[in-house]
Amino acid sequence: MKKNIIFVSLLAGALLTTFSCGNKSVDSQNPDADSVEVKTDGNEAKSNINPWPWDFPRDVKLDVEKGQTVLAATYYPDYLTKDRDLDNRSYIFYYCEVVEGGVGTTKIDHFGKEYELPNALVIPIPDDATAKVGDIVLTWWQSGSGMQRAIVTEASDPKQPTVSYLDLSWSMKDGKVKPFGKDEKLKPGTFRVLKEGEWAPGMQLAFDVDGKKKIGHIISLTDDKVLIHGFAGSITTAKRSDCQLITLKPSFKPGDKVYGKSGENYDDRYTVDKYDKKSGRVWVTDNHKNSSILSILEVASKL
Repeated sequence: MKKNIIFVSLLAGALLTTFSCGNKSVDSQNPDADSVEVKTDGNEAKSNINPWPWDFPRDVKLDVEKGQTVLAATYYPDYLTKDRDLDNRSYIFYYCEVVEGGVGTTKIDHFGKEYELPNALVIPIPDDATAKVGDIVLTWWQSGSGMQRAIVTEASDPKQPTVSYLDLSWSMKDGKVKPFGKDEKLKPGTFRVLKEGEWAPGMQLAFDVDGKKKIGHIISLTDDKVLIHGFAGSITTAKRSDCQLITLKPSFKPGDKVYGKSGENYDDRYTVDKYDKKSGRVWVTDNHKNSSILSILEVASKL
């Protein structure tokens, strides 16, 4: 898999191997949080950072089988050895293969290196999914790198649909549209189809924080909480009652007043200029007459 530039900050350095929990420490959100002892090449390094700063269970149940494809936050074990809080990091979810599932953690293989991750940071991909034109799927940039949502543009073979990646930006230059990345045919067993109204990994949502509508998508969830992949690859949590799913089947027309992505928020200062249903793209202008092209996951009629 080629390693191209993606929109979250890629952090350099070799990924370290496994981690285990050590001495008890008390955390206000997670009173059972452990300090961490990390073993790398026979050397032991210690970190005082909270290994799980998120108010979300790390040991959620995960049904995976040996050899199954998953998307996983492979940098997590490396971050455990650093002196920077985990909730101030950028996380890339790469495609990996399950080595062994377990209660609370899953062992994965990523290009010949094995990692053991909390189940909450692993997203299963079914091996038998089929898709049709217009479906939104969760996958990865198969000629690039990292988790992506994509819209199916051709599906003569439902197990190998051609998609346009929605998390890669489009821009305008000299009056011409400049897509970042080309449409690609996905390999079988490398995607999961997202369903309208379903609370599931990959689904886009807006969540309330201090009166603002933040942008993110689901990594994992329980009955009342959501683990969220947010702005610039950050990870955060929210109550489900503070979250709203973004529709996968919008209906926009020129002149509509909408919410659109503005940094890490949905902002209500946009007007629709054009909507291309096939590509899942919306041309908008803000109240300062600035134009941009957003994906359908970055635009909402009501919030």
